[in-house]
Amino acid sequence: MALDKETERLKFTLEEYSKIKQENLQSIQTMHGSLQFGLSAISLLFVAVGQLWGNVLIEAALLMVAIPLVCVLVERVWSGELIRLARASHFLSLLEAAINSRLSTTPQQPQAAASDAMSLDEALRWEAWVRGRNRWGKSVLMRRAYKSTLIGLLSLAAGASVTGALYLTTGETPLNFWVAASVAATSCCGTLWFLWGEQKNTWAEIMSYAN
Repeated sequence: MALDKETERLKFTLEEYSKIKQENLQSIQTMHGSLQFGLSAISLLFVAVGQLWGNVLIEAALLMVAIPLVCVLVERVWSGELIRLARASHFLSLLEAAINSRLSTTPQQPQAAASDAMSLDEALRWEAWVRGRNRWGKSVLMRRAYKSTLIGLLSLAAGASVTGALYLTTGETPLNFWVAASVAATSCCGTLWFLWGEQKNTWAEIMSYAN
């Protein structure tokens, strides 16, 4: 009877592990989808700017308002899914250790960090491997790729705002330089301030799940 309960408990634990793995896949798909949507929307907005050549105010509005807003929207969805992915992966690493402990037939022996050696006594290994139990002895999570994506969104929002300011000052009916510069600074700095502040909080939460 005790063995049946233990078997059922392990079965439910493995099912939970499998479902969380599926959630990770869904998060990755949503992240990719949000980036594809964002890049498509931004491309269409740039095309609209070209089609409306000469209508300075509308062009500037698209560059200084619409594109930064799309960047913010994409960043929020993308970062939210990244946090969800990091949180689930951290939980999976704990679950792997618990499952391996239950299934192990021999006492757990500490393994050297800088090694790809794996014990056949360990049923699940992936999360431990990406977190440092590998030949390099360090995490191989794609932190640089994630940071590059976030920096790219920041740069795109800032570049669009600056370009919009140039439209305001060089169009057929240019605004006063200082007026255009003030509008551009408000758009650019406001967007960057929001995105940068949010990213500091987002990255701090992600890093708390990294080990």
